[in-house]
Amino acid sequence: AILAELALLSESLKNSSTSLVFADKLIHRSIRYLECLKEKPGTRVLEAQVAMREGCLASVKLNENPKIVSFNGEQLISSVISNLKKRMRRNRQERGVCRATKSFGTRILAY
Repeated sequence: AILAELALLSESLKNSSTSLVFADKLIHRSIRYLECLKEKPGTRVLEAQVAMREGCLASVKLNENPKIVSFNGEQLISSVISNLKKRMRRNRQERGVCRATKSFGTRILAY
């Protein structure tokens, strides 16, 4: 669900007709979706948790594999949300610099 949401966001942001205002709304929507996903996991996550507890998924016995390291899904979602919010703040600051510079009549050559 996390990767699907990020893929959807990425495709929407790549669209040439996407305005900055709409892009801002899309990013905020994705952040809200991920926050909800963190608080209330989806049905697939719940099914996987039950399968892990029972040690069986659809009559297939699950075994521990020391080569595969598991990760904390909640921590992953928190990290993605945090990174999206940081990027939003940084972009807002850069747009503020652009507006301030344009109001003084100077040109920005490079960032």
